[in-house]
Amino acid sequence: MKPAVLFFTLSLFVATGLPRFFALDSHWSSDETLWLNRSAHFISAVKQREFSETLITHHPGVITMWLAGLRTFFISCHVLFWGCQGLAFFLFIRSFFPVAWTEAAVLTACYAFAWIVGFLSFLTPGGLGVREGLLSLLLASYMPLSQATLVALFYRVWILSTEIILAGVALFLYKKRG
Repeated sequence: MKPAVLFFTLSLFVATGLPRFFALDSHWSSDETLWLNRSAHFISAVKQREFSETLITHHPGVITMWLAGLRTFFISCHVLFWGCQGLAFFLFIRSFFPVAWTEAAVLTACYAFAWIVGFLSFLTPGGLGVREGLLSLLLASYMPLSQATLVALFYRVWILSTEIILAGVALFLYKKRG
């Protein structure tokens, strides 16, 4: 992709998304609340297999209701995923250093922020070095910098080891199957 096209695309994305990002709690259209309620009712009816209850409006809004319902489902799954990741990270830290349970949410946020910044680092594969550096700086508020650096590096090794093991299992199952 040409740099000018990439710049234009990113600029357009930021220009259209930034105003919405700072107003996530407000509705932009007059009937957004109505559609969110209809979507919740629609997905509830589908889950309960009461398909006669899915006819909520006379005009075609099924796609809107499906998308809104799926968005809610995927956001819930995403929050659950990050909660599990954060708990795993917290327990990893706790296995090396005494950390109070009251710090679990903050340490989860530190890990999530470092992960996202590492992900957005286009110059390094998998955020290598970026994630660990930022995580070390963020964790330095809760432990000495040398310990924070060790935690960040060991956690990267731990995650890579897990991914290699899971890839090996997947490869084994693939070869066994075919």
